[in-house]
Amino acid sequence: MLNATDPLTLNKFQQNKNDLERLKEISDRISKEYGCKIIVRPEQKLGNSHKNYLVYLAQISYRKEIKNKLEFLMNHSHTWEDFKEKASALNLKVDDTKKYTTYLLEGSEQTKKIRDRSLKNDKFLKENLKERIEKNTIGYSVEEVVKLWNDKESIQEKNQEKEISILVED
Repeated sequence: MLNATDPLTLNKFQQNKNDLERLKEISDRISKEYGCKIIVRPEQKLGNSHKNYLVYLAQISYRKEIKNKLEFLMNHSHTWEDFKEKASALNLKVDDTKKYTTYLLEGSEQTKKIRDRSLKNDKFLKENLKERIEKNTIGYSVEEVVKLWNDKESIQEKNQEKEISILVED
């Protein structure tokens, strides 16, 4: 047992990783001396590397998917109402009835709505989206937008499969 404060000086016990290892060795030596059981400590290994964690975040990132859909819709809409209609066709719920515009991916595990200002880019703010949309001259129908989005998604999936196969071969 180790007290966290020195009873003489009342200073806090300072330790680092080396001190902890040294204390474990002392504890093991004393336990062995008195015939007590020594706890075998396997080398601690982190569950996931930082790289695996980033891959995991990229797979469940709703913000990233929302940003991708907003970018796509910015280029394929010509009015705000048209934008909202096409967003709902792409399973993106746009709620602009309150102070902030919020987005929700329908049909996903996303539970909390994401505000436009939390997407970390001013171009996704409602006013900036409206400005950008008004500049579009070519109009697309909802069916065309859905088809273009599905084509874009399938191309991205094929590219990811190629990257995965390259990683597996290395």
